[in-house]
Amino acid sequence: MQAPSARRRFWLRLSEHDIELTLGDTFIGRSTRCQFVIDDPLVSRRHSVVHIGEARAEIEDLGSVNGTWVNGQRVVGSQRLESGDQISIGRHQLKVFSGFAQPDAGRDALRTTDMSPAETLSEHSADDEESTHKGDMLSMLGAVADKALNMGRTDEAERILSGFLTNLLNGSRTGSPVESSMAARAAAYAIKLASASGQGRWVNFVFELYRSVLRPMPADVIEQLYQVAPRVSGVRLEVCDDYVSELQTSARLGPTDRFLLRRLAGLSGQFGLRSPGG
Repeated sequence: MQAPSARRRFWLRLSEHDIELTLGDTFIGRSTRCQFVIDDPLVSRRHSVVHIGEARAEIEDLGSVNGTWVNGQRVVGSQRLESGDQISIGRHQLKVFSGFAQPDAGRDALRTTDMSPAETLSEHSADDEESTHKGDMLSMLGAVADKALNMGRTDEAERILSGFLTNLLNGSRTGSPVESSMAARAAAYAIKLASASGQGRWVNFVFELYRSVLRPMPADVIEQLYQVAPRVSGVRLEVCDDYVSELQTSARLGPTDRFLLRRLAGLSGQFGLRSPGG
């Protein structure tokens, strides 16, 4: 039996590393000023903080764009942590352990007090692992956004998804690969937001995303855009035009792609825009 004075200890497991959290506050984020650095564009500079007391731990989100999630639920304010909890931050999963002894022998073990910013763990994923993380994050955010849309809370749904969609587009523009399935799922959510809000910026996002990867939209995405067109205003002429024009000069287009291109060219008229070259 443990002595009454024994302090409960807490660890976070990230990949093959166990990090013991010492008494006080441990900041998690992209900034090197945090005690626990995660190198991930989906993570805010100061994303969240874990408060460690004598017998309990809590995690608090610091207003991050993409949120802090515990067991699939977004943290609002602060939330108590228990052993076995799964924390999702950006593309990364952290598992909580607590007790009076280290959770597992044979793993790399560090304490936050032993770590300077230069020594703090920084995780880099391979391309396939990164795609999996992105897919998991979109599934998680999308499920919450769908609930908000079903309740008529369009602003909340936009807030939930905007950070992820913006980061996905920015990453694509700087060379981060976007798989076809991910692009289609992101486009589908953007079109849902366009339909609910009537804002053309979400349609612009779809064109900009596919333009950044220079890939024709799949037929189902094009059909979704045709359906949402009557309810959306403010679609930018040049975004649609530039995307279609660049596809027209692509040597990689086959017969099916050229059919889709004709459908895209007709789509601009549905949004009240002139057709490319018209």
